[in-house]
Amino acid sequence: MAIKVQKGFTLIEVLVVIAIIGLLVGITIPVMSMAMKSGQRATSTSNLRQIGMALRSYIEDSGGYPRAGADGLVRSGHLSESILLAPGDPFKEGYAKRIRACKPWDLPFDYPQSYETVIYDFAVLDGAWLANLKKYDSNPGMFIARTHGTWNSDSDGRCANIDFHFVGSYLRLREDGSVISRTITLKEPRLSTNLGTSYGPGYCRLWSYVDGNPKELCR
Repeated sequence: MAIKVQKGFTLIEVLVVIAIIGLLVGITIPVMSMAMKSGQRATSTSNLRQIGMALRSYIEDSGGYPRAGADGLVRSGHLSESILLAPGDPFKEGYAKRIRACKPWDLPFDYPQSYETVIYDFAVLDGAWLANLKKYDSNPGMFIARTHGTWNSDSDGRCANIDFHFVGSYLRLREDGSVISRTITLKEPRLSTNLGTSYGPGYCRLWSYVDGNPKELCR
């Protein structure tokens, strides 16, 4: 009676299978990562549009901007608190609130939030900066989302360079409610997101591309 001998895989066959699996994993992971990032940007775009609708509703009801920015929209019932955090934001309290916490001279945010805004400061400054900006741009930015950009490799998460954690592509909610994608780099001079005595061209680039950087606006 003949005995059947079961043939197993050879070493070469095993190595080929491992190589194919490794290749598939190498192709799949970047694709999944890109899909996840794309989904996060889409969610932030939707969040910003909802913030824009809430802002317009608030203005119609009160006749002016909320003094506390997004906080004011939540307190007044025009916006849900859950909308304020962007997916993928590495800061538990949200990047925008983290920035405020690092600047004790600015009023802090009450709610965790990722989307930076100048509306918080508009009311404090009686809208002077916004009015001046509108002389050059009739549809400036109201809120921005920078957490979908590229993490700055020189950043260590500390307050000393909080304004430089993210560079590259970011989303901007404009006054008319539209959301557009723009790019910011570390080469922008004096990149800052607080309204001090000098705004700087970098600041203007975040909220509006103003031709020529007029000195009275972007000193």
